[in-house]
Amino acid sequence: MSDRYLTVAKEARIQIKVKDSKFIATVAPVTTEEEALAFIEKISKEFHDATHNVSAFKVGMGDQAIKRYDDDGEPAGSSGPPVLQAIDGAGLTNTAVVVTRYFGGTKLGYGGLVRAYGDAAQAGLKEAGVREKVQYLLVKIEVSYDRMGSVVKEIQGGISEIRDIQYSNDGVAIFVDLLPSYLESFKKKMVDVTRGKAKVTVEEEEFRG
Repeated sequence: MSDRYLTVAKEARIQIKVKDSKFIATVAPVTTEEEALAFIEKISKEFHDATHNVSAFKVGMGDQAIKRYDDDGEPAGSSGPPVLQAIDGAGLTNTAVVVTRYFGGTKLGYGGLVRAYGDAAQAGLKEAGVREKVQYLLVKIEVSYDRMGSVVKEIQGGISEIRDIQYSNDGVAIFVDLLPSYLESFKKKMVDVTRGKAKVTVEEEEFRG
């Protein structure tokens, strides 16, 4: 699994008009399915008088990604899938989109609906912008005082950054930020410079960006 992903940079809203129907796309970054559903419910309540509130979202990465859509009364497959495709096509995840429609009196037909909802979603995503999120691990290295110097020297000359150092009667705990892709090679280096005396554990995982 990748240690980085793309999502929208901010919540945004934009409106387009297609044959007298108004399509309002509202976009937001989300991190969980629950957060996405809460966002969709909020927008649907805001536009409770609309003809349709079509939605789609994607959260997670790779095989564990969750994708959902809702046509909200439009012909099956004519609205939710093109909104979801807009998210996928932009290479985004952790993103939710609601496209609200106020019917203007002219039917668009199945193909027209696909284009209108897809265009509205793409416009909303463009308005929101893109942000890259990078995963970091907080790694703890426990060593004795006599090994501390060699460990710190190796860290400062490598691909990690020291976040904190804690001292105790038993030794030193050094906390560093590290990309997941470097974890195994980092562990090996710690074993090498301490002759197998370092204990390396992952304390936290978080995405930043």
